[in-house]
Amino acid sequence: MDIQEYISSGVVEAYVLGLATVEEVQEIENLRKQHPALDAAITDFEISLEQQGMQQAAAPPPNLKESIWEKIESASSVETSKITADPIVESKVPLVPLRSKAWNWVAAAALVGFLATGSYSVFLYSKYQKLATNFAALQKENTAEKLRFNSLYAGVIKMQETNFRKVVLPGVKGHENDLVTVYYDTQNGDVYLLPVRLPETPANRQYQLWAIVDGKPVDAGLLNENCTTLCKLKNIKNPQAFAITLEKQGGSDVPTLSEMVVMGAI
Repeated sequence: MDIQEYISSGVVEAYVLGLATVEEVQEIENLRKQHPALDAAITDFEISLEQQGMQQAAAPPPNLKESIWEKIESASSVETSKITADPIVESKVPLVPLRSKAWNWVAAAALVGFLATGSYSVFLYSKYQKLATNFAALQKENTAEKLRFNSLYAGVIKMQETNFRKVVLPGVKGHENDLVTVYYDTQNGDVYLLPVRLPETPANRQYQLWAIVDGKPVDAGLLNENCTTLCKLKNIKNPQAFAITLEKQGGSDVPTLSEMVVMGAI
């Protein structure tokens, strides 16, 4: 976990202000024991609230203070019938226990000042922006997944045509777990490839498909990073077999036989 990213997510402010969910409270209580930076961030925000509250909060009348204390104490007591002030609507937001009654009063005053200055609105807007950004990213990812699925589905339907021949390319010695399937259109020579099990390439390397035509290897195309489902490569006439080698970025004119990973005959 990136603890700095976690701190900047707004959960610290929500926790101190009593706005965190039960799950967030439990999580942050556990994490602050493991991460001094998180514990320091919580303390720093508490102190900033204290300072802001002391600077901006006006001293309330004594009777108002006593009335607030009665409501706070009554809300945490089973004997709720003792409340004689205006009825309090039950809140589903979990109350986060603070350090003392004095701290409760300071935090309450600070929260009033926080709301009055508009800082709380800025905090909520910042959190909203982060959530909106995350949601947009999820939507974009979901759209990309749908496009990949639609492409694969369309390809599968196309492969059902009688003119397509399925060619299985199992892994050669040392690459037994690799597996690729080629669909070859016997009518027009189109070549489609499905990388069933193919490891990611090392840096500056690229997979290259070869067709064996009249006993000689012919470049059938390079596999780029977008070839994760069914992808179309070069048109090949009358191949007898297909193979894939791991070449330098951009491919090679001739296959590096020692870097062959899969091969299969038609």
